[in-house]
Amino acid sequence: MNLYTALGIAFTALGSLGTGVGLFFFWSGQQRIMQQSSAKPVLDIYVDRDKTLRIKNLGTMDVEDVVVYATIYEMRGKVNEPIEIASFSKVSGPVFQQPRVLAQTGEAIFKLSEPWLPVGDVPKDPEVPLPALYVLRVLVRNSVNKERIVRYVIATPNKLPNPFDDLRDVSMTGPWQKLDGFTTIRKQIREHQAALFDDQNLAFQ
Repeated sequence: MNLYTALGIAFTALGSLGTGVGLFFFWSGQQRIMQQSSAKPVLDIYVDRDKTLRIKNLGTMDVEDVVVYATIYEMRGKVNEPIEIASFSKVSGPVFQQPRVLAQTGEAIFKLSEPWLPVGDVPKDPEVPLPALYVLRVLVRNSVNKERIVRYVIATPNKLPNPFDDLRDVSMTGPWQKLDGFTTIRKQIREHQAALFDDQNLAFQ
């Protein structure tokens, strides 16, 4: 075997190896695209004890076009009575926007405050009507398949925690019947929001 023949064999082997490596990377890229297209955003959306809306992206893909709308629900009833929804009023336009929340470590933050969503003290007098409820309609978009996702977050204007707030950081006890009334109102509000904004076809988080 002369030198030229040996070089030809070597280059042919290298070419085959390069083709194999290229096909491997092409296959890996296709698998990654398929996994991303079928993946779902993993979001933790809540209002904390400081009355701050937090949208944490725990998933492996970015979310984009984050928009928050607010609706104020007036309640009928008093502190020591059964309560029900009396009326609602949507705040004009979005109260918060952010173009993107990065995967795994990204977070969007919106603090409830004047002028739209003031925060005050809890009524101490049982004869004082209950304050309104704030409902934040959070919309985000899947950055891969562009699907819209909606989440309704209920919060109160009270500085102290109560059953309408996110209770992950507090302890609470009370009669089961009273708590059942709170969960019923939560369900009614979310159903009303979905109908009001025609959100039935959006993926619910």
